Formats: sequence, structure tokens, C-alpha cells
Amino acid sequence: MTMLQGFQIALHALRLNPLRSFLTMLGIVIGVASIVTVFAIGSGAQLRLQEQIRSIGANVLMITPGAVYQGGVRLKDGSKLTMTESDVQAILEQIPEVQAAAGSIAGTAQVIHEGKNWNTTINGTTTGHFMVRDWQLATGRYFSGAEEAGAGKVVILGSTVARELFAPGDDPIGAQVRIMKVPLEVIGVLDRKGPAQDDVAFVPLTTAKLRFLGSASNINRDSVAYIIAKVAADGQMAGRDRRSKACCGSAIASPPARRTISRSRIRPPRWKRSRERSAPSRSCSSPSPRSRCSSAASAS
Repeated sequence: MTMLQGFQIALHALRLNPLRSFLTMLGIVIGVASIVTVFAIGSGAQLRLQEQIRSIGANVLMITPGAVYQGGVRLKDGSKLTMTESDVQAILEQIPEVQAAAGSIAGTAQVIHEGKNWNTTINGTTTGHFMVRDWQLATGRYFSGAEEAGAGKVVILGSTVARELFAPGDDPIGAQVRIMKVPLEVIGVLDRKGPAQDDVAFVPLTTAKLRFLGSASNINRDSVAYIIAKVAADGQMAGRDRRSKACCGSAIASPPARRTISRSRIRPPRWKRSRERSAPSRSCSSPSPRSRCSSAASAS
């Protein structure tokens, strides 16, 4: 039978059983479509998860205070601020794998601009916070060193807050907003990262402590609510290890080989050698191990 004859026989069978042929084809189409749909849903969910992780920041660690006991009752995590700005500096100095770190405190307040207002999260932090989270600016600039040290009256708005307070086409840079009756100058607007993250306003850490959230510290003015840190990626850490070995490998001496000392070369202590010389010789009259040996003085 040739291939052409087999094809003609198959077409004849399909014509004889049209309903069975249609149901078979329908089952194949449904099965293939189901597999393609499942793979498409899985790939979409994976891409969405990766996008959310990238929006938070790559290789980011968040450090929060643990729980404390008060009056025999265990409070929730972070209820007492036990970390300070010196902890942030210690992390940067003592852990070489950390590329950037920042301490923060946060609360909620009303942001007012002319006739509009918006309730949002007020986050007091440093410029390192934006480096850790890879958060770029849509317009404007970050905090300067003088503003961070001197509690400058400046604010960086998230895209949601800027959209709610300013009309389309208006430039927020240089405008004045008020937070808890304190006038602040808008110096920057952040790029979008997602609806849950864009509803925020950032002020310098010193400004938040002195003017907004200082009463939240139960220990001292140096306390922070949490610390975020960015750790070097695996490839960067491996490259750093290779550079350190190439730089310092020749200076690192191999450990000395162990010397094998035979038991015959080990000399007993002086007091033991003198006792052996002064001890009388002993002779055994019987080869049996249980026989007693009588000491015999050497004949003079």
C-alpha cells in the first residue's frame, strides 16, 4: 500500500463517520488549547512576580526590631525601637557585601497643597533608601547632605501623591506643600513602582524625627524603625573573591607541614631519667606472667 492509498482510505473513513471524526478533532483542539492556556497563565504569573520583586529592589534585606515583653505580655515585633543610626553605619563598615543601607521611620499624615489634600505615608529616610530600592526620579533631585544633616524642609513625592495634589501639566518641583502645618518644598517626584508603593512622601530622616515622628521613638532621637540594605549579587561577590585572591594570594603563606616525630627521639624528663638510673635491676625466676619477680642487687 502506498502513502496515497493510505491517505485515500483515511479520508473515506472520515466521511463514513463524520460525528466521530468531529468529536475526535474537538478533543484534540481542547486538549492543546488547555495546555497552551496553562503555560501562558504560568508564564504570566512568573513575569508578574518578577516585576514585583524588581519594584521592591534586587537583593534587598529588611531588618526590623524583635518583640519585647512588657508587664509579662509579649508585644508585637517592632513595637519598641531598639535600632539606631549607628547600627546602619556599623552594617556598612563591617559587612563588605552590603552595597548600601538606610534607616527609616514612617507614619501617616495629611499632605496639603493649596485647596487639595491627600492622606499618605510619611517616610523619613536618607538618600541610601533610594539606592537600595533602585528607585529613580521622574523629575527633580534627591536629598543633599546639608538637608539630611540640618533637617531641611524638603520632600520627595511618590507618583500617586503628586498626581492627587497637582493638576496634569503642572510642575511640582519648587512648589510648597504642608505636612502637619510644616511647609516643605517639593524637590523631586519618583518614578512609578506600583500602586502599593507610589502612595508615599519622603522627607529627610532628621526632619521626620524633629518635626513629625520624633515622638515615636521610645529610646532616643537616634532610633530608627527599620533598616533596609542592598547585598551584592552572587556574581559580584564571586568577582570580589577572585580579585582578593589575585591581589593577596601571593602574600598568603601556606601552613607549615606537620613534622613527624618518632617515639625513639622523644626523651623522657630529667627526673624520670635519674630515677631509672638509680632504680635496682629486677630479675624474674619464672617465665609465667603471673610469677613474682624478686629484685636482686648487683654484686659488688
